[in-house]
Amino acid sequence: MSENIQLSDGQRPDSHKRILKIMAVISAAGTLMAFVIGGTATGIGFVLGCGLSLVNYLWLESSLRAMFSGNASTSTLLVAARYIFRYFLLGGVLLLVYLTDAVPMASVIAGLAAFAIAAVIQGFRSIRANN
Repeated sequence: MSENIQLSDGQRPDSHKRILKIMAVISAAGTLMAFVIGGTATGIGFVLGCGLSLVNYLWLESSLRAMFSGNASTSTLLVAARYIFRYFLLGGVLLLVYLTDAVPMASVIAGLAAFAIAAVIQGFRSIRANN
Protein backbone atom coordinates (compact mmCIF):
# COMPACT_ATOMS: atom_id res chain seq x y z
CA MET A 1 0.00 0.00 0.00
CA SER A 2 3.00 2.30 0.30
CA GLU A 3 3.52 2.08 -3.44
CA ASN A 4 4.41 5.32 -5.22
CA ILE A 5 1.68 6.00 -7.77
CA GLN A 6 2.96 9.35 -8.99
CA LEU A 7 5.08 8.08 -11.84
CA SER A 8 5.96 9.82 -15.07
CA ASP A 9 3.95 9.14 -18.21
CA GLY A 10 4.21 5.63 -19.56
CA GLN A 11 5.19 4.08 -16.24
CA ARG A 12 2.87 1.98 -14.14
CA PRO A 13 3.08 1.00 -10.50
CA ASP A 14 3.99 -2.64 -9.91
CA SER A 15 0.44 -3.43 -8.77
CA HIS A 16 -0.94 -2.20 -12.11
CA LYS A 17 1.59 -4.30 -14.00
CA ARG A 18 0.53 -7.34 -11.98
CA ILE A 19 -3.15 -6.63 -12.72
CA LEU A 20 -2.36 -6.58 -16.44
CA LYS A 21 -0.42 -9.85 -16.17
CA ILE A 22 -3.23 -11.49 -14.21
CA MET A 23 -5.70 -10.20 -16.80
CA ALA A 24 -3.61 -11.78 -19.56
CA VAL A 25 -3.61 -15.14 -17.78
CA ILE A 26 -7.36 -14.98 -17.11
CA SER A 27 -8.00 -13.96 -20.72
CA ALA A 28 -5.86 -16.75 -22.16
CA ALA A 29 -7.25 -19.46 -19.88
CA GLY A 30 -10.83 -18.24 -20.27
CA THR A 31 -10.54 -18.02 -24.03
CA LEU A 32 -9.23 -21.57 -24.25
CA MET A 33 -12.05 -22.81 -22.00
CA ALA A 34 -14.67 -20.82 -23.92
CA PHE A 35 -13.56 -22.26 -27.27
CA VAL A 36 -13.35 -25.81 -25.94
CA ILE A 37 -16.56 -25.82 -23.89
CA GLY A 38 -18.77 -23.35 -25.76
CA GLY A 39 -17.52 -23.41 -29.32
CA THR A 40 -16.34 -20.75 -31.73
CA ALA A 41 -19.00 -18.11 -31.09
CA THR A 42 -18.57 -18.35 -27.32
CA GLY A 43 -14.80 -18.12 -27.65
CA ILE A 44 -15.01 -15.08 -29.91
CA GLY A 45 -17.47 -13.45 -27.50
CA PHE A 46 -15.09 -14.03 -24.59
CA VAL A 47 -12.17 -12.59 -26.56
CA LEU A 48 -14.30 -9.55 -27.44
CA GLY A 49 -15.19 -9.07 -23.77
CA CYS A 50 -11.54 -9.37 -22.70
CA GLY A 51 -10.54 -6.84 -25.36
CA LEU A 52 -13.22 -4.41 -24.19
CA SER A 53 -12.07 -4.93 -20.62
CA LEU A 54 -8.48 -4.08 -21.55
CA VAL A 55 -9.53 -1.03 -23.59
CA ASN A 56 -11.70 0.16 -20.69
CA TYR A 57 -8.83 -0.26 -18.21
CA LEU A 58 -6.31 1.57 -20.39
CA TRP A 59 -8.78 4.35 -21.18
CA LEU A 60 -9.64 4.74 -17.50
CA GLU A 61 -5.95 4.89 -16.61
CA SER A 62 -5.29 7.49 -19.30
CA SER A 63 -8.25 9.61 -18.22
CA LEU A 64 -7.29 9.51 -14.56
CA ARG A 65 -3.67 10.41 -15.35
CA ALA A 66 -4.89 13.40 -17.35
CA MET A 67 -7.28 14.48 -14.60
CA PHE A 68 -4.65 14.40 -11.88
CA SER A 69 -1.63 15.54 -13.90
CA GLY A 70 -2.17 19.19 -13.06
CA ASN A 71 -1.30 20.05 -16.67
CA ALA A 72 -2.95 23.39 -17.42
CA SER A 73 -2.98 22.71 -21.17
CA THR A 74 -5.46 19.87 -20.69
CA SER A 75 -9.06 21.05 -20.60
CA THR A 76 -10.89 19.65 -17.60
CA LEU A 77 -14.12 19.52 -19.57
CA LEU A 78 -12.47 17.57 -22.39
CA VAL A 79 -10.88 15.10 -19.98
CA ALA A 80 -14.18 14.60 -18.16
CA ALA A 81 -16.00 14.14 -21.47
CA ARG A 82 -13.49 11.50 -22.58
CA TYR A 83 -13.85 9.77 -19.22
CA ILE A 84 -17.65 9.58 -19.57
CA PHE A 85 -17.63 8.85 -23.32
CA ARG A 86 -15.95 5.51 -22.72
CA TYR A 87 -19.13 4.28 -21.03
CA PHE A 88 -21.21 5.27 -24.04
CA LEU A 89 -18.78 3.58 -26.41
CA LEU A 90 -18.68 0.35 -24.39
CA GLY A 91 -22.46 0.45 -24.04
CA GLY A 92 -22.78 0.95 -27.78
CA VAL A 93 -20.58 -2.05 -28.53
CA LEU A 94 -22.55 -4.18 -26.07
CA LEU A 95 -25.84 -2.99 -27.60
CA LEU A 96 -24.56 -3.88 -31.07
CA VAL A 97 -23.57 -7.36 -29.88
CA TYR A 98 -26.97 -7.79 -28.26
CA LEU A 99 -28.96 -6.58 -31.28
CA THR A 100 -27.00 -8.58 -33.84
CA ASP A 101 -26.76 -11.69 -31.64
CA ALA A 102 -23.41 -12.30 -33.36
CA VAL A 103 -21.93 -13.91 -30.26
CA PRO A 104 -23.45 -14.98 -26.95
CA MET A 105 -23.89 -11.94 -24.72
CA ALA A 106 -23.00 -14.00 -21.64
CA SER A 107 -19.56 -14.79 -23.05
CA VAL A 108 -18.88 -11.11 -23.76
CA ILE A 109 -19.89 -10.16 -20.22
CA ALA A 110 -17.74 -12.97 -18.82
CA GLY A 111 -14.79 -11.56 -20.77
CA LEU A 112 -15.53 -8.07 -19.45
CA ALA A 113 -15.12 -9.48 -15.94
CA ALA A 114 -11.44 -10.24 -16.59
CA PHE A 115 -10.34 -6.88 -15.19
CA ALA A 116 -12.54 -7.13 -12.11
CA ILE A 117 -11.30 -10.62 -11.33
CA ALA A 118 -7.69 -9.54 -11.85
CA ALA A 119 -8.16 -6.53 -9.56
CA VAL A 120 -9.68 -8.71 -6.82
CA ILE A 121 -6.84 -11.24 -7.08
CA GLN A 122 -4.25 -8.45 -6.90
CA GLY A 123 -6.09 -6.95 -3.92
CA PHE A 124 -5.95 -10.24 -2.04
CA ARG A 125 -2.26 -10.61 -2.91
CA SER A 126 -1.58 -7.12 -1.55
CA ILE A 127 -3.49 -7.80 1.65
CA ARG A 128 -1.63 -11.06 2.17
CA ALA A 129 1.73 -9.42 1.48
CA ASN A 130 1.04 -6.67 4.06
CA ASN A 131 0.14 -9.15 6.82
